Formats: sequence, C-alpha cells, structure tokens
Amino acid sequence: MSATREPVPEDYPVLLAQLKEAIGHARLKAALSVNRELTLLYWQIGRDILSRQSAGGWWLVVGGRKSSIGSLLTSVLPSRA
Repeated sequence: MSATREPVPEDYPVLLAQLKEAIGHARLKAALSVNRELTLLYWQIGRDILSRQSAGGWWLVVGGRKSSIGSLLTSVLPSRA
C-alpha cells in the first residue's frame, strides 16, 4: 500500500522564505535586546563600584583578607563557559 503525496503548493517556497526571514529578524532583535540590557547592567555595576570606591576606598573583606568587589563578583557569579 503506497501513500499518495499531495503536490507542494506553488507558493510554498515563498512562504518558507518569509518564515525564515521572520525567524532571523526575531533572533536578531532578541540578541540586540539582550546585549543592550547586559551593557546597561555592566555600566551600572561599574558606576556603582566607582562611586563607592571614590567615596572612601570601598573594599570588602572576604575570607579574612581584603578583596576587590571584582574578585568577589567573579567568585560568586557563574562563568560564561
């Protein structure tokens, strides 16, 4: 028993191209949005650290020794591997 295949509609390649373009556009918009938010976050973190450091040599004591906030952040944040 063989299955009969329906012919592919003539506009199928056009629809497929439109879908691919829409997906690519949405992916690009998502990536740009994520990059923008991360850039703003990192800028804010840097601004906050600098303002605290300039207000009085702001340092944290971690594990019985002085450590910069950057060292602390890298130890508690997950790596991007």
